[in-house]
Amino acid sequence: MDNKLESKEKRERKISLIALIAAFITLVIGFMAYSGSLKIEKVIASRNDGYLYNVSFSKINDGIQIGYITPDILNNDLSGSTFSATDAYINGTRVTNIHAKFTKPGQYAIYKFFVYNAGKEDMYLNDILFKDIPYTNSRKICTPLDPNDSKDSVSDVCKYITLGVIDSNYSYNAVYESVNNIKSVKIKSQEFEKITVIVGYETGAPLAPTPFYIDFGDIEFTYSVYK
Repeated sequence: MDNKLESKEKRERKISLIALIAAFITLVIGFMAYSGSLKIEKVIASRNDGYLYNVSFSKINDGIQIGYITPDILNNDLSGSTFSATDAYINGTRVTNIHAKFTKPGQYAIYKFFVYNAGKEDMYLNDILFKDIPYTNSRKICTPLDPNDSKDSVSDVCKYITLGVIDSNYSYNAVYESVNNIKSVKIKSQEFEKITVIVGYETGAPLAPTPFYIDFGDIEFTYSVYK
């Protein structure tokens, strides 16, 4: 009789222990979910950019497709030397890999793509930021093609090499410097806007003594639900 009672007590303790473990696991899972929700809320509260709202540059106008963009090459002097520019890369709301080789004024590389709002809310363009080249304090660097030439040989014409952005919403000309707190430039939900990036050796600029490379830092757009 005592053995039966002892066995019953053991079973009851085992059942209680299992119930306690199950309750503990449920509590842990609930706490983790709550913590995760808090973390997401904190991120949303601290970041109002397009990444959280599915706003992205795209190669197509009816969805998001990141990748490389081949530039249109414009050479105002048809008899002059040819020049080249790399394919830029678009991802999120950033344009990277902007490099060109120029030989004389009047040469332009023109990149055309879209910004698409895949989210459920209308979004607003807040800033256009021209970034420095990593590990430098410069937004652009000119380097002679011939390694025997000094950088000083092209430094005077480097200031005539421009990088601009045109958004199809704008009523003003290309932007060549960072712009903050842009107002009322809206991209509606499930719609797109055209973006044009222009790299140019401006017409009328001095002729460089030697062909040269130009490297630019990235361009980043920021969007939010607020005007």
